[in-house]
Amino acid sequence: MGVEPKKTNKPIAKLLHAAGLDLDAATRLLAEPPNDLAANHLQQAAEKILAAVRLHRGLLNTRDHDLVLLIDGRPGGEPRPLPDGTHGVSGSGRSSRSRRTRRRFAIA
Repeated sequence: MGVEPKKTNKPIAKLLHAAGLDLDAATRLLAEPPNDLAANHLQQAAEKILAAVRLHRGLLNTRDHDLVLLIDGRPGGEPRPLPDGTHGVSGSGRSSRSRRTRRRFAIA
């Protein structure tokens, strides 16, 4: 008769977990002496957090790395809702990301 556990959205949870790992890596790289690679991990964490927010809002994720585009969208092209039945995964063109990675993080 207790409260039922909240169902989690696995793609969003995976994105947020991966973002946490990137933030942890950045924190470690910023320890003295700081390493410039921390910025890469911070960018990756921001992209993953934005991807999680976009999925939560029902928007399609893209391969864009420009944080402004990820936040504001493309002029005249956003918001793009998820196609029916895709669960956040779309696109089959060649990219630097593997299909497994795209499926794992629900990235187009």
